[in-house]
Amino acid sequence: MYDPKYNSKTLVLSCLSFLEKTIDVLPLKPSISPGPDMPLEDPGPDE
Repeated sequence: MYDPKYNSKTLVLSCLSFLEKTIDVLPLKPSISPGPDMPLEDPGPDE
């Protein structure tokens, strides 16, 4: 299913534009430092 009108440059540009759209949708919070509303581990029931 290779379309000859899509060369490597077009594929790279389309991938970059897709990544930019995905990044725009993602929250801007850094996932490295979790906030109070986003704990690292969900508090489970103490056994």
